[in-house]
Amino acid sequence: MTEDVQGISGEYLKQYIERIERLEEEKAGIASPANGELTAMEKNTQQNIDLGRLADLSVAINNLSSYKIDTKSGIFTLADSIKSISGELYHMTLRETPQIVDSLSQVINQLKALQIKGFPVLRENYANILSKILWEDDIYVSASGHKNEILNLTGDIFVTNKNIKKYQDVLNEVGDSPVITLRFKKVTYSWYKGQPDKTVFDIPSFADSLLQKEL
Repeated sequence: MTEDVQGISGEYLKQYIERIERLEEEKAGIASPANGELTAMEKNTQQNIDLGRLADLSVAINNLSSYKIDTKSGIFTLADSIKSISGELYHMTLRETPQIVDSLSQVINQLKALQIKGFPVLRENYANILSKILWEDDIYVSASGHKNEILNLTGDIFVTNKNIKKYQDVLNEVGDSPVITLRFKKVTYSWYKGQPDKTVFDIPSFADSLLQKEL
């Protein structure tokens, strides 16, 4: 019985000491408070990490500005890099602090400028490359619109709805859609040039200037 009482007393004393130590650490900014919020030291560390990462992202965006996009793989490598950086910056905005707001805003604007300038070029180059690929199938591909946001496919094969659906399913493949990745707004199909009643598909893509939320 005495051992039990001593054991309980010892455990109680241990817990009491741990609580006291915890409170002292919280007061000193060493440990996280019990409510899960970051301490001043942890916040400062996170801010330094974010600032360092923003500097790296700024350099990466500058490098992307000179990236070659004359091949299909090059086009999607650049688009995927933009998507990755965009997602990372978006998630930084969710924990934005006064200490990083200026740097974060600067890098976001830097990326937006790249996107606004780059996506129309990516779309035009993609249409030209796709046209060369589909040339043997007698399909002509072009990009149109003020920002090359419309992808046009023309060929005898598109006289049937079945063939239109076949090609659109490939272009609009869930999780790996080139027209969504490159932020096209529409895809049109016609079986001869100048056809007035084209088949038109709207594409639910981001505006060129918007950050993409997914990492």
